[in-house]
Amino acid sequence: VRMRGRRLGIVTNAGGPGQLAADRAVDRGLPLARLDDATLAQLRALLPPSTADGNPVYVRGDASAQVYAQAAQTCLRDGEVDALLAILTPFALTNADQFAAELIAVATTQRKPVFTCWMGGEAVTAARQRFAENRVPAFPTPEAAVDAIAALATELEKGTTKRARPPSSPLVETRASRMPSTIPSPSNTR
Repeated sequence: VRMRGRRLGIVTNAGGPGQLAADRAVDRGLPLARLDDATLAQLRALLPPSTADGNPVYVRGDASAQVYAQAAQTCLRDGEVDALLAILTPFALTNADQFAAELIAVATTQRKPVFTCWMGGEAVTAARQRFAENRVPAFPTPEAAVDAIAALATELEKGTTKRARPPSSPLVETRASRMPSTIPSPSNTR
């Protein structure tokens, strides 16, 4: 996962977890992306009028998987968004696996990283497995997701300030080079 900046977009189907993520992002030095007017207009056309403008983007609990994925894609297209956190809290009629499949279809076509927080314990295990299979980071809580994003952004900044690499040398012996090339099986050790 590579990030080009620290500005975080958040899409959620539940206001509370989205606000938890937003608060944690501020605490961890991740500014919330300020969505541009064109993005906000696209989201207003997509989402019900009862949703508020801004970031986090609240798609409501009754949104379909397709609408949720479209909201995520709209945010990812915004030049102010460097990374996206997608949060799902399953409700009675929410198919967490279907939401995961739709989001994966968006995430795998993006250059910007997408992180997920599918809340719900065992009810979302299959969805989290699907994310893992498609190399989309998944976390159990908004705070854990934001902490990981902040750590990645910090490492990115450290990496961009360190321009020089240590010289490679054939004399440097690594732990792997000292390992035997074959390991005896238990039956051959007696």
